[in-house]
Amino acid sequence: REHGLLVLAPRLRGRAVLHRLRAHPSDTERITNNKIVVRTGISGASHYGIDLVAPGHVEVYAPEKQMHRLTRQYALQPSQRPNLLIRAVPRGTVKGAVADLWPFEENLLVAPAPVVGVDLLDSDDARTRRAGKQLLEQVQAQWST
Repeated sequence: REHGLLVLAPRLRGRAVLHRLRAHPSDTERITNNKIVVRTGISGASHYGIDLVAPGHVEVYAPEKQMHRLTRQYALQPSQRPNLLIRAVPRGTVKGAVADLWPFEENLLVAPAPVVGVDLLDSDDARTRRAGKQLLEQVQAQWST
């Protein structure tokens, strides 16, 4: 039976709500550097040595409760040709109480390698999916040693 991150990846699709948005090109770097987001996918790949560049495109995680603020601050619009993917992490119930389910450490700039890899696998682009597979295989190899 096959195990590992690549097998788990499809089960993680519901980890956040994906928003496909259009941001003004002058705002993409500001969004990437905003303290309330964590870079992932194409915006986090280079951090782990993956040679994947998509100038002007941003992919981040943000708390769902911050989506209204981000949308207003940067005049974001839903788009069929997005240059911004925001994975909004929803609130949930913990021990019967509504709580934030933010999975990242405070002040984290880039999501952990397995998260970036899974997000790359979710891409519509074949090259990006291959990069995600490569990153997850690297992580799996490091864990196996």
